[in-house]
Amino acid sequence: MGAGMKKDTTSKMTGMWRSIITYRDPKTGEETKTVTAWEDNLVVDNGYVLQAMLFKNELSIAGLQYMAFGEGDPSWDPVPPSPSASDSTLFSEVFRYELQTANFVYLDASLSVVAGPTRRIRMTGILDYGDAVGDYIREFGLFGGDATATVDSGYMINTIRTERFLKTGAIRLERQVILGMGLA
Repeated sequence: MGAGMKKDTTSKMTGMWRSIITYRDPKTGEETKTVTAWEDNLVVDNGYVLQAMLFKNELSIAGLQYMAFGEGDPSWDPVPPSPSASDSTLFSEVFRYELQTANFVYLDASLSVVAGPTRRIRMTGILDYGDAVGDYIREFGLFGGDATATVDSGYMINTIRTERFLKTGAIRLERQVILGMGLA
């Protein structure tokens, strides 16, 4: 770093996530919703590579396109190990949710939705009632760049490992992820 320059720690991309779990009673159809607390997640090295490619206007490269869900590794139970910044795929991807414009909102410093653009964005991926039924979900991540619906394609931006969660047909799982600068 040059003489007299200060390190800017507010410009590093960081993230956090939470779950919104809706349980539908199979007998009554009544729905119960649980919202978890926000937790930090890891922006991986490829997140910064994709950011640089977008700045350079690389052809055939796009921003965030998919939220992928994975089973992870059963050996992670009951508490998964922390992911690594060098991770470029999920351990065992089982489902991809294609993100559309409606899945994204800009946030202000207090994390309220605004017209934007801002330094913060929230995206929501959904495992609906009929998706990934019978799978244990232990991980998820965001993919962009040249990502397609094909497992492990594209540039993984971030990754989150969670305690084992059995996805049944009675459960709708929404995962919200916020990425931005200065989220502290």
